[in-house]
Amino acid sequence: MVQIPSGVILACVDRDDRAWRELIRLTSAPLNNLARKYLGNPDWAEDVLQEAYIKIYRNLGSLRDASRAYSWMCSIVVNECRQMWHRQKKHQGSDIEDIEYKLGGEREHDCEMDEREMTELMDKALKAMPSKLREVLILREFQELEYDEIAKVAGIPIGTVRSRLARAREKLAEMLRELMGGKDIVGLVGAHD
Repeated sequence: MVQIPSGVILACVDRDDRAWRELIRLTSAPLNNLARKYLGNPDWAEDVLQEAYIKIYRNLGSLRDASRAYSWMCSIVVNECRQMWHRQKKHQGSDIEDIEYKLGGEREHDCEMDEREMTELMDKALKAMPSKLREVLILREFQELEYDEIAKVAGIPIGTVRSRLARAREKLAEMLRELMGGKDIVGLVGAHD
C-alpha cells in the first residue's frame, strides 16, 4: 500500500503546487492500476483518474485523518470506476454475462505462459467478474488494502469483505482455469489470509 507523508497531505490542503505534484507522483501509478484492473480499459482508466484527481483536489480539506489518505483516494477512484462502468455498460448495451460467455472460448494455452499472457488472462477474467467481487479482489490483491480499509472504500461490513473476497478468489480461479483450458492455476490467485 502507498504511504503518503502527512506533510504532503497538509501542504496539498494549503494548495502547495509542489506537494500536489508529489502526491500525484506517489499515487498516479497505483491508482491508475486500480482503475485499469477495475475497468479493463486503459482509456477509461485515464478518464476516471482525471475525474478522481479533480475530486481529490476539491475535497482533500475534508479528510480528517492524513494517514488514511491513500485509502480515501482509492474510494474516490472506485466510485468513479463504478460510474464509468455503468455509463459504458448502458452505452454499449452489453451484459457482463455476455462477456463471460465470450471468455469461455476455445483458445488453447501452452503450459509455459509468459507474464504478458498471464496478465492479459487475468485482466479478461477480472473484467468478466461481477463488479462486487472484482472490487474487493482488486483492493486486496492489487492495492494491498487491509480488510477494514476495503470495508470503508466499498461501504460494506468487514464480514462481507471476507466473504466476497473468498468468493472472488474462487471465481477468479475458476475463470482462469476455464481460460487456460482446464489447466491447474494453483498459486496464481493470491494467498488466502
